[in-house]
Amino acid sequence: MSMRLLPALLALVLLVIGGAGIIMAVRLRPDDLDAAIALVAARHPQIARMTAAEVAGLPTDVTLVVDVRPEAEWLVSHLPGAFRANDADAVVAEARLRRVDRIIVYCSVGMRSSHLADRVQAMHPAYAISDLRGGIFAWAADDRPLVDGAGRPTRLVHPYDAAWGALLPADRRAPLP
Repeated sequence: MSMRLLPALLALVLLVIGGAGIIMAVRLRPDDLDAAIALVAARHPQIARMTAAEVAGLPTDVTLVVDVRPEAEWLVSHLPGAFRANDADAVVAEARLRRVDRIIVYCSVGMRSSHLADRVQAMHPAYAISDLRGGIFAWAADDRPLVDGAGRPTRLVHPYDAAWGALLPADRRAPLP
């Protein structure tokens, strides 16, 4: 790990600890996304990861793309063709219905989607499941297409909250409600 990433990774660790009840003021920047990705990978090393470019190149007829974020985040934007679910049973049922070979899960950065990927793998190890590396934040930063809840193209992404949203480029950050 580069020395440049160490302060950002420490800030993310403190942010996670803060989410567990310890109050911490952490200021993140869009260039800290690599540190967030490293934190997710360290917490879920058994989950395969695919970059935005790799996911964009997958055949849509045999791939189920699953957005695990809540409806409020989904309505702001999501990957075109994505299925929204945050329950492993719903993901497996949809994968069976669509007869897909591969499941890609994503959330804002990868923590929530990695948790879901763990559950799906435990229930059905035969499925090839991967997490979108860096989630929708990395997808948006890579200038990939997004649609809103009505299916219209958009450039904005729900920031999850003020701290994590700082990982998004400012011109991609939707206002928090």
